[in-house]
Amino acid sequence: MVCTILVVNAFLDAYEVLKNERYIQVARGSCEFILNDLNVIGQNEVIWFGNIVSLETQIDNANLLVASVLAGVYSLTREKNLPKFASKAVKFSLKYPNKDSSWY
Repeated sequence: MVCTILVVNAFLDAYEVLKNERYIQVARGSCEFILNDLNVIGQNEVIWFGNIVSLETQIDNANLLVASVLAGVYSLTREKNLPKFASKAVKFSLKYPNKDSSWY
């Protein structure tokens, strides 16, 4: 997941500079992978995204990176479902920090 997020961020940055619509399409396609192929675990108002397709371990950095990409793609496409998922992922990570305010 982290590798995918880094690539998507590169395409979003490239779009900002070069204004090539294809770059948004690539980033949006990665959102489909995230939403349809990764484990999305949780319910109601909090969810977390699995870092690897078959892994169900809570990894907050990957979860928040996914939220960031979904929000970034939303800022360019205005697709209504993307901020909903991003918000739920952020709420999950905010709900479960360690006692010293760090995350696993």
